[in-house]
Amino acid sequence: MAALGDVYVNDAFSAAHRAHASTEALARLLPKAAGRLMEAELRALESALGHPAHPVLAVVGGAKVSTKLELLGNLVARVDHLAIGGGMANTFLVAQGVEVGKSLAERDMAGTAAEILTKASAAGCTIHLPVDVVVAREFKAGAACADGGGRRLPA
Repeated sequence: MAALGDVYVNDAFSAAHRAHASTEALARLLPKAAGRLMEAELRALESALGHPAHPVLAVVGGAKVSTKLELLGNLVARVDHLAIGGGMANTFLVAQGVEVGKSLAERDMAGTAAEILTKASAAGCTIHLPVDVVVAREFKAGAACADGGGRRLPA
């Protein structure tokens, strides 16, 4: 791919952290620059996190805590509220002793999640996790399900 270009310009902020051939490898092989959209995202982040008008809420989601440890550690020191969703939230719930069954959770990262919760508390950052759930015995369309209190929900 690098043989086809002269310069690599990354404008895909949401994928910039991924170590793919189309991002990380090209950036090592060619002269590189951030594109205008990437620059705008970085300016917005600096404005929101560098000198924010409080209160500040950050929303972070995704599957794994392990890929966002540094981000979460930095955010709790800078924001007033941190809402965590996606599969990542389950790891934090496990760290608080909540059973999540077969749901996606990095159980081996529960100790790290607990450390982030402690760091957030010390920094005055409130972490918000899901408080309501839908439970099903299997992951498929139309599966019988219930809410977290055991009440059956329509399929």
